Amino acid sequence: EAWRDTKGTYVAFAGRARVLLVNTKLLPDPKDWPRRVEDLLDPRFGGPGRAIAVAKPLTGTTFTHAVSLLTRDPAKGEAFWRAVAARAAKGEIKAASGNGAVMQLVSDPSKGIAFGLTDTDDARVAVTKGAPVEVIYPDQGEGEVGTLVIPNTVALVKGGGHPAAGERLLRWLADVARAGDATG
Repeated sequence: EAWRDTKGTYVAFAGRARVLLVNTKLLPDPKDWPRRVEDLLDPRFGGPGRAIAVAKPLTGTTFTHAVSLLTRDPAKGEAFWRAVAARAAKGEIKAASGNGAVMQLVSDPSKGIAFGLTDTDDARVAVTKGAPVEVIYPDQGEGEVGTLVIPNTVALVKGGGHPAAGERLLRWLADVARAGDATG
C-alpha cells in the first residue's frame, strides 16, 4: 500500500538502481574497481583501455540521476556534471546515447571502456549474456550517500482508450512485483 497512489491511479512496482558496470578484462583486480559515482572524475580512469562511459543526461534515469545530484547539492552537482562534460570533451568519458549503449560499450573489452554508469536492468543483460563484467552498487562506504534507486511506476491514463486492459496490466505488474517474480 505504501507504493500506491491514494487515488488508485498509479503504483510503483519495481526499482532501478544506478550502478557501475566494470569490465573485468580491462580492470581484472577488484582493488582497482571504481566504488563511487564520483570515480567518473578519478584520474586513474579515462586513459587508453581505462575509458569511462555514461549516458548523456538528457532523458530517462540518467536525467533523473543528474537532477538528484543537482537537487541534493546544487553547487557540487553542477561542478560534477561540468567536470564530466570536460572529461568527455577530452575523450576520457564516452557520452553514450543511453544506458543500454553504456552496457554494450563496457561489455566489449575491444571498446576500451573500463567501466560505465548504467542501470541494473541493463547491467543484468550483460551479466546474463556472460559478458566479462561485475556490477558495483556505488557509494556504499561509511558516510556516503548510497546507491540511487529510481522507482518504476505504471499509471492508468484518465480517458484512455482501453481502461480495462490498462487496469489488467497495472494489476498484473503489481502482483508480479509483490510476488518477487519481476524480471528485467
